[in-house]
Amino acid sequence: MSNPPNSHHQQPQESSFKPRYQGIQELGRNQEGVCITYQALDGSTRQPVLLTRFVLQQSATNSASDADYRQAIKLLRELNHPGIPRFLNSFQTADGFCLVQEYKPSQALSNVERTWTLAEVNHIAASVLEILDYLQNQTPLIILTNIKPETVFVDDALNVYLMDFGLARIGTTDMPLSRTVLTHSSFVSPELLRNRSLNEASDLYSLGVTLMCLLTQTKSTRVNTLIGQDERLNVGGFAPKELSLDLIDWLENLLSPNPKQRYPNASAALSALKKINIYRLPEVQFQPKVIELKASKFGDILTEKIAVVNPIPDTLLSGIWNNAEFRSWIAVSPSKFKGNNTNCEITIDTSKLMANQTYARQIPLQANSAQKTHYLTIKVQTTAIKPQKMLLIPLAVLFTIALAGGWFGALTVNIIPQLTNWVVLTIGLAVGVIGGVGAAFSKIDLFGKTVGLMIPLSVIVGLVCSIGSDLDIIVGFFVGLVVASVAGTLVKYYIENKFSQEFAVIIVLLTALLGMSSGVELNLSSLNSLLALLMLGTGLPLAIMILNPYWQYLQLLHHYRKEELALIKP
Repeated sequence: MSNPPNSHHQQPQESSFKPRYQGIQELGRNQEGVCITYQALDGSTRQPVLLTRFVLQQSATNSASDADYRQAIKLLRELNHPGIPRFLNSFQTADGFCLVQEYKPSQALSNVERTWTLAEVNHIAASVLEILDYLQNQTPLIILTNIKPETVFVDDALNVYLMDFGLARIGTTDMPLSRTVLTHSSFVSPELLRNRSLNEASDLYSLGVTLMCLLTQTKSTRVNTLIGQDERLNVGGFAPKELSLDLIDWLENLLSPNPKQRYPNASAALSALKKINIYRLPEVQFQPKVIELKASKFGDILTEKIAVVNPIPDTLLSGIWNNAEFRSWIAVSPSKFKGNNTNCEITIDTSKLMANQTYARQIPLQANSAQKTHYLTIKVQTTAIKPQKMLLIPLAVLFTIALAGGWFGALTVNIIPQLTNWVVLTIGLAVGVIGGVGAAFSKIDLFGKTVGLMIPLSVIVGLVCSIGSDLDIIVGFFVGLVVASVAGTLVKYYIENKFSQEFAVIIVLLTALLGMSSGVELNLSSLNSLLALLMLGTGLPLAIMILNPYWQYLQLLHHYRKEELALIKP
């Protein structure tokens, strides 16, 4: 409440308000001084009242008749809303007339020295819109035109009142209760400043400017500091960071210079506000949006990476995966996180699922976003139970090459059957194996491999020729090189076809050893016991490994049929 008026605010004579109203104290006035609000005491009821004095300026532009004002006063007296002080009386004065309303102990927003929270500003906005909606549903409608921090009042319980109807328009006609030439005001809608027709969206602009004052703690007299280079209020540039982007869009709608681009009326603006999360909250985006996995064999453990991204600036996303319902076969790591770009790993245990079926599940993510629960869609295709294909043809090719290499190596040594020749051949074979394995697992292209192998080959040939044992070591080198290259390539081939690395290495090694020992034996005139033992030691495990996938298939099929009823259904 303001102090009693000083000499600058000329206090009217008591007689002009009738002796009934006493103890007059000025509460506020508009810039033009044609609408002044007082607190007074009703001498009849001994209750405080709100008294509004309208000074009618006689001019060529002020052509409203007494009948027009009486009609407007009659409409205002019939208003019945908790946010509008009830009209009690009206009477004429020497230079205009007065309205008497019930007094609500409250203060204008402009006089409240405090920082408004976002929730409080939201409450004030909704309360004013409810009052405007009520006024816009009158017949004819009432447009206030002068909503600003000086005309919006709040009490200690944050009840909101509109007390100043001095420039209100009755209907869409150009008839305010008090007529004055408008000076430029940042709170006045652009269409009113341009003397264009008003509508329900006109008061929304004034409300938008008022809310910006509250949000930015800006005095009414300094609203111009919030205007950007485009001559519009810069909502995004000055609004607090905790404002949601939806609320910023809502304010920008209210503050559009074009009334057709605003909400059409207070009801539409209020409805939109109620759907908005006023605080800026994180959002959740899954990348990819859907996880689709396909098992290559029954019982596969499938994994897939997913990024949980928050694109909203000045926010921090935190979340918890709530996969308790699917915990027996779906695991998410990490289960809890805090960050705006978090990589999570989804692990699927298909051994708990039925064979040859399609599963679709939605894993809930509880987050501190506007939408509390988000669902990640996971689709899993299991495969039928069948024996793993052994790829016997590549093994047969490796066996044949190794057989030929063993036979040719033995033939070379038999030309000069000396122990030193076997040693030299073995040395060449070892060097060739090293080169072959390196070539097979190298990431260099075929041309690069060929050139790379020619260099050590030339060195070895030159070295061996100098000691006179060139044939044995060259043959050994070539045999080792070819066999190891094919074997290494075959190992990679098996791994690519979903065999374990251990299985691939062992079965390829056994095949190569069996082929080379068989080739050497073929070139000998009699059975060598050592070679026979080597052939048996490699051939028997090789046969077991070849048959093992089918044996595992039979065991898996038996186990599946036994546990089928307990498996998770699609």
